[in-house]
Amino acid sequence: MTAQKLITVGENENTVFRSCKDGIHTNVFETICAFLNTRGGTLLLGVDESGEVYGFKERAIPDIIQALKMATQNADTFQPPFEMEPVREIVDGKYVLVLNVPESANVHALRGKVFVRRGTENIRVERKEELTRLYVQKQEIYTERKIYTAGGIHTERMRIPDADNRFI
Repeated sequence: MTAQKLITVGENENTVFRSCKDGIHTNVFETICAFLNTRGGTLLLGVDESGEVYGFKERAIPDIIQALKMATQNADTFQPPFEMEPVREIVDGKYVLVLNVPESANVHALRGKVFVRRGTENIRVERKEELTRLYVQKQEIYTERKIYTAGGIHTERMRIPDADNRFI
């Protein structure tokens, strides 16, 4: 969806606007972390909560994108780090950034703190039970971390023919 359409629809559980008039604040990164841990979402930078477009100066965009990438790929900031590609768009003659944040198979933390989305809020997960539930939920949804047995076959008894050893 284009930035203009996102603004027309307005903020909701999966779409958040941040003006970033004074720079990129912690709430931007908390929202990214929460989107990664929940169902993903879109962050629109350069637009305030009411939908007013402030935008960025064109020459500032590469520095903002670089700062976002450095933060999300830095293991001291995000655990685990991840890659994303902010998209520059023009709305009302002003530059805004669209961050499409997918849901992740991992549980992500921002400087050791885990956030999730509940409604339109970023909520810090503090209780051990909630954190455990999040890990279990991710494991049930994403299978790349599951270990499957070979359909009840006792693999310790299986032998690989000598002819195939060269491929192992």
